[in-house]
Amino acid sequence: METIIELRDGEKPENKRKFIDLLSNAEDFIWLTNWYFKAEHIEVLTECLKKSQKVNEMRLILLIPASVADLNKLKEEFDLLQKQFSKISIKIKLIPRKLKQTLHDRYYYTKNQAWNFIEIDTLLIGQRATISQLKSEEFEKNVNQDFLRLWTDEKSFDMFEQWVELHDAVKIRQENLEKTYEDTKKRQKNANKQQTTFYVYKTINGVTIEGKDRVLIEIDEAIKELRTLEPGKSDGTSYIGFCNMSTNESLQFLRKSDDEWYGEVPIDSTEEWEGYAYKVFGTWDEIQKTLKSFFSEEPYRVLLPWKITRFKKWMPEISKRKEEQKRKEIFKGLE
Repeated sequence: METIIELRDGEKPENKRKFIDLLSNAEDFIWLTNWYFKAEHIEVLTECLKKSQKVNEMRLILLIPASVADLNKLKEEFDLLQKQFSKISIKIKLIPRKLKQTLHDRYYYTKNQAWNFIEIDTLLIGQRATISQLKSEEFEKNVNQDFLRLWTDEKSFDMFEQWVELHDAVKIRQENLEKTYEDTKKRQKNANKQQTTFYVYKTINGVTIEGKDRVLIEIDEAIKELRTLEPGKSDGTSYIGFCNMSTNESLQFLRKSDDEWYGEVPIDSTEEWEGYAYKVFGTWDEIQKTLKSFFSEEPYRVLLPWKITRFKKWMPEISKRKEEQKRKEIFKGLE
């Protein structure tokens, strides 16, 4: 009998045959450690047990799945396997990742044989691997140190006899992981908000602030400034804009009448602004909500039906560096 079995890259059918032949020749029992076990891997074990003539027991040590859904699916498949091979004792232990860290390698044991083994997933995806038999005189030592030690550890769960405890443990761990993930996202979002600054450019009541001045502004002050825009001024003498310094995205406004506002987002896709922009009309409440979303770095163009437009009086020779100096000319094309 071969003591070294080579699984070759790209030879899935042949590799699977070698794998099944090895396990189906087991005597008395099949004991496996296979950490990253999936429900679809049971099909391979099913073929091994069908072909086997001398196996009375199968034990598997697996890692506890990351989610309740994966655990439930695994349990369903093993329940079916138990029913299909009712004359074979099938036992499953699941262990936490910390316990697995004490043993990196995978092993396969049968009567008087110990093998350095592989993940079943390695077989199914067709990766190159080697399965090798260990020295027979060290069989008992290997079994005790590398299998029974984990099997009897109090941190392990019997899938069938401790199902409720196992299910609850996975559910709690999943909820904790999800909470940690959400908390991390919130911290990152808050950190980004703290780091993001906005500046204002405007002409209101004869007072002009250019973008190059980089005058910083907060949301409360931005709303107050926006409210002071004079209605009916489409000649560039009363407008205001705000720029996110992190993304370089600008949102700017005119006031068409007492409660009709015009909003615009210049689309800067190249070094030369080509006159394209998103535009929208809205009430004060709608425009105010849009501005708050913009400052919160949330999707702000979902509140109103923005449309793409292109100004007739655009000047392709004006670069981004000069664009801010020419905003008055640009606003004259808003009729």
